[in-house]
Amino acid sequence: MNVMEIEKASRLAWPALEEQELPFGVLRYARGADRRANSLSVYPNVSFENAELISVTENFFARRNIAPVVKLLQPRVSSFEDVIAIDSALADRGYEKLSLTHSMLLDLDEVALGDASESYHELTVKPWLCAWYELTNRQAENIAIHTITLAKIKSPHLFLANRNKEGCTLSSGMGVLALGGLGLFGVATAEDYRNKGHASKILASLLKWGRSRGARYAYLQVEKSNHAALSLYHRWGFRKLYSYWYRVGNV
Repeated sequence: MNVMEIEKASRLAWPALEEQELPFGVLRYARGADRRANSLSVYPNVSFENAELISVTENFFARRNIAPVVKLLQPRVSSFEDVIAIDSALADRGYEKLSLTHSMLLDLDEVALGDASESYHELTVKPWLCAWYELTNRQAENIAIHTITLAKIKSPHLFLANRNKEGCTLSSGMGVLALGGLGLFGVATAEDYRNKGHASKILASLLKWGRSRGARYAYLQVEKSNHAALSLYHRWGFRKLYSYWYRVGNV
């Protein structure tokens, strides 16, 4: 998979309420629940006028009464001058730089998966979101909008959670198969149960499921500051394909 394939697959895997495709990127809106589905994602290697991009983005989000957000990509092999220029223009306008993130790729033909654990529960959207929110201490008011958006997933998908005998959720993970790639999202572990292999077993279950349905690659996004997750994914063989970050303006 290349950069554009992963970006398109991830949009299919994590839907928004609205999408508007432009010559230089895709505007997405989902009531501000997360940056992934509430931002302008700028295409790599396309020409645009900085002033036009900023104006279109600010008008779009102003009409929806949320802060304008621009997602900028840095492919490993690419001309970077245009990205530097728009990043600087946004910084000059007061946009804050947030969430430097790596998009990572794994060739599923090169990984041994073994047997998936039978202790993992397949869940529907709402119970899985409740488990994920609990594990990650997210604001509960956004569960409603995430329930609506994730219910829009049309591609094959799997929501998993691991619980102990007392019913406490230990870990979670979600996989979506789109455009031949398996997207992994929402991989999390309860704080008191970290470094015990729970996330790795979730990954194994999701990867085995995806490969059995024809996926040749798996991809995921992880913030550069999340050293524990990066260590886990490197051990599995994931390698960085490109990076991205957000510039967030004021309402």
